[in-house]
Amino acid sequence: MHTTPHHTTLKSRLKKYKIISLPYYTIIKPIRTAIRKTLKQTRNHSIRFCLNHKPLNFLAKNYRIRKLSTIYDYAKNHDGIIKIYDDSMQYPARPLATREEFENNIIHEQVIRPAYYIYVGEIHDALIFGDEDLFAAGDYLLSDRTPQNNHYYLSRNILEITQNSAVVKNIRNPEIIERGIDLVKMWSGNYYHFSFEVMARLQLIDAIEKYRDYPLILDEAVLHNKWNRQLLEMINTYNHPIITVKIHVPYLVHELIYPSFLNWHERNSGYAPRMHTMAAEYLREKIMNAHKPSRNYKNVYIARNDNIRLLNNEEVIECFKRYGIEIITQGTEDYSRTLDAFMTADNIIGIVGTNMVTQTVSKPEANIYIIAPFEYESDNAAYAVTDASRRKLQFIPAKVNQLGPVLNQTNFYVDINRIESLAKKLSQ
Repeated sequence: MHTTPHHTTLKSRLKKYKIISLPYYTIIKPIRTAIRKTLKQTRNHSIRFCLNHKPLNFLAKNYRIRKLSTIYDYAKNHDGIIKIYDDSMQYPARPLATREEFENNIIHEQVIRPAYYIYVGEIHDALIFGDEDLFAAGDYLLSDRTPQNNHYYLSRNILEITQNSAVVKNIRNPEIIERGIDLVKMWSGNYYHFSFEVMARLQLIDAIEKYRDYPLILDEAVLHNKWNRQLLEMINTYNHPIITVKIHVPYLVHELIYPSFLNWHERNSGYAPRMHTMAAEYLREKIMNAHKPSRNYKNVYIARNDNIRLLNNEEVIECFKRYGIEIITQGTEDYSRTLDAFMTADNIIGIVGTNMVTQTVSKPEANIYIIAPFEYESDNAAYAVTDASRRKLQFIPAKVNQLGPVLNQTNFYVDINRIESLAKKLSQ
């Protein structure tokens, strides 16, 4: 975790060059800033040149340069592709709407766009890091996504990524894992990321009998969430043993089995996030086999217990209550009651975010309404989940009050007249 920064100068932070293991704000961030400054000043985009350029040459003792590669290409070149499920490299994508189209609920038809292979790979002596998407093997840093110019992928272990290379910490004494299925994922403690970016991938493994007794390698944060624990029990029908890893800690896995992601997000591409239908279908089947609704719902509003996004959430709740719409508060409700609501309701309304991903178990004819601001349409997983689940999505446009760099740091409010109009319509 990041610690509180010390109020020292960049010069004093870099004075003792060999002390590289200090917390992020004390040393890592200044080094990263210095790397970028050197690249800019020298007009040379080679990380190798940068590290040999004073005052950064000390990094060569503690960090190494790794080439970038996709996991698929690396596994293929090392005879590690076990099975390919989808090699079309094409998958539907939904063009993003303009603000006017968004506010009038005009949703574009999907078009075919490039995607990634869906496969299972086997990689030997892989260096993984807890709560991180990228991992290393041989002379490479590996990812099936596009990590360049994306600050989410940088960490204490990965200082910088350019077009073809990365600065990665030298790991001298990693913890050892003999074998396992790599389901480590940034933010996997979050229910959405755990559902669709972790557990949905298990189907690729369980189709191969050889790996049904291999342990699952998961971030320890996964087990801190009660809903995640219940979902894990529903999905892990082959009773794989569980190995948990700590955030940012390196582990050397002698035999790592990697199931590819089933979703794609081309940032700044003009297209919404995408997800393969097999992700939604698998989760739906597993959950519905494990859970039978104990009661029926008609109209429900899925509220957030933290209420950090929708500023007038209480006003919205009161309005829905007046029209007989039932309230389910995500995070405080029992998981079973939440599943009952999503499985049986005709109309499901919620705020953009994790609380709406359970729509994958909803009835095919259910209407899904999501309160969301236009500013985060391009980062809205609701598109991906709804499309993969083949459900009908309608946005209730919200107005941003404070726009943050990510959705979790943004808050907004919705016109209560819109809410009342919808509530009146659904109650008839």
